[in-house]
Amino acid sequence: MSEKFLHTISDVSELAESVYSFVFDVLMNQKSNKGMQFTIAKIINYIDAKYDKELLVKELSNVFGLMPN
Repeated sequence: MSEKFLHTISDVSELAESVYSFVFDVLMNQKSNKGMQFTIAKIINYIDAKYDKELLVKELSNVFGLMPN
């Protein structure tokens, strides 16, 4: 993301959506690890389904068998 792009963002939610999309695209385009792509997609679906509840990294790591870091 460039500084020019950041100046076009009007609010925090728009910034969050842009960062989310950018990270998702980068992760999904890593062809070397298809299993991780599937896991990332499952995590995103889980977060989308529970967006109105408090989610902790520890909870996500336990549900998906990943390290919290």
